[in-house]
Amino acid sequence: MASLNFMLRGAKNPSQVYFRFSGTGIDFFIKTGIYVDPKCWDKKNQKIKNVISIKNRDEINRKIAYFKIEVLDNFNSDFMNGTIIDRVWFDNQVRLFFNRPKEEIRLTNKNHTIYLVDFCQWWLDNKANRWLTSSDEYMSKGVKNQYSIFVDKLVNFEGKTKIKLTGDLHSVINDFVKKMIDESYSPATISRNVKRFKFFCNRASDEGLKIDSSYKGRVFVPKQKEILEPFLSPRELAKVYNLKLDISDPMDDARDNLLIGCWSGLRVSDFNSRLDISNFIDDYIEIINQKTKARVSIPVHPVIKQILIKRNGRLPKKTSDKDFNEKIKVISKLCGFKEMMEGRLVDPSVNRKVQGVYEKYKLVSSHICRRSFVTNHLGKVPNEDLMRIGGWTTVEMMMTYLKRTSREHGKSLIEVWSKDEELNKLINGK
Repeated sequence: MASLNFMLRGAKNPSQVYFRFSGTGIDFFIKTGIYVDPKCWDKKNQKIKNVISIKNRDEINRKIAYFKIEVLDNFNSDFMNGTIIDRVWFDNQVRLFFNRPKEEIRLTNKNHTIYLVDFCQWWLDNKANRWLTSSDEYMSKGVKNQYSIFVDKLVNFEGKTKIKLTGDLHSVINDFVKKMIDESYSPATISRNVKRFKFFCNRASDEGLKIDSSYKGRVFVPKQKEILEPFLSPRELAKVYNLKLDISDPMDDARDNLLIGCWSGLRVSDFNSRLDISNFIDDYIEIINQKTKARVSIPVHPVIKQILIKRNGRLPKKTSDKDFNEKIKVISKLCGFKEMMEGRLVDPSVNRKVQGVYEKYKLVSSHICRRSFVTNHLGKVPNEDLMRIGGWTTVEMMMTYLKRTSREHGKSLIEVWSKDEELNKLINGK
């Protein structure tokens, strides 16, 4: 089913109104050329709010409403007549409806061969759906959206001076990095955006366009400061397990899903959406990971067995990842996980994570499940076995989830010493 929605894609004042047209095999974000103050935009009703400061708001809102009707009518007509529906088609709909001059249409259609941002958008609209990310998979909508967000960042960066494909791209990348540093982006985010910048440059080169090769040069990004992200120890997981909640309370479903995630090592995309009772076979969880397509066999932990007994052989109800994250923060607070620790939380004013010191429960999210699984089992299970159980492709990848402090590692050594019978006999003079 096709849908057409109007939206803003940034908090900058003024921000341009985009329309998004999505349907089977189609998903385009198109600029309308209309700019508004984000504070005056009614996101729910997709129109300008009834504010006195925008004198022509009624005219703009009428235009938007009529435009939606006309585009849908034209789409249905052209689709049935075999017309190619691509970004150029949608751009033309905008320009014809808003009476833009023909010369503007002719020039704009060629901009993707000259300017980087225009090329990025052209590639996303015309090539992304056919871009192989593995031997049998194409770029997903989620990944495509991440690249679209990058393009929005690039638009804000370049301002009125558009980045040319033939310009000094190495200098552009370095300036882009400096801007992100000034805006307090994390080194990981900066590195990711540099890779996406170079990705589009490589695609332009693949298309045979003239492009400055300096973009291939090395770019220096500040080092990521190591932050020990939170995990739940066996003692803390016991607190979660023993927290008094009514089985009819949705919080109880979230609590049990949290325990299943922490004691199975499954990703939230698996245990909170795909895991079914049919995956429980002979005291093992047999499932193919959604992300890596790896088949894993995970022993059913005693806590998970108790959850199934409590629920008469049924799994807890599943919910959205957003709702799950909100509920497990509340559960962690009720369990008293309030020690202060360094971490990153989303700051709504800048719409990204900001580093600071927060109470532990505020930092709890679905990622804590896999992190806790690795941290609680490392050293007790051979690395190779733990890697296979969790579905990691390498031990190095698995180790990135290890979040013990130096003192916690030391406690493990103390436990080993305490169980060393020969050592204890020697100390005790026996």
